[in-house]
Amino acid sequence: NSIAVDGGGGTALIGAPYDIINENYAQGSAYVFDLP
Repeated sequence: NSIAVDGGGGTALIGAPYDIINENYAQGSAYVFDLP
């Protein structure tokens, strides 16, 4: 699973099924990190 940290413009998602940047980078949304 992955975890997304809210960058201020989006919603943080826990257990997200992806390891890429979520939503819109330019909007300062969630950053997704792949977890072991």
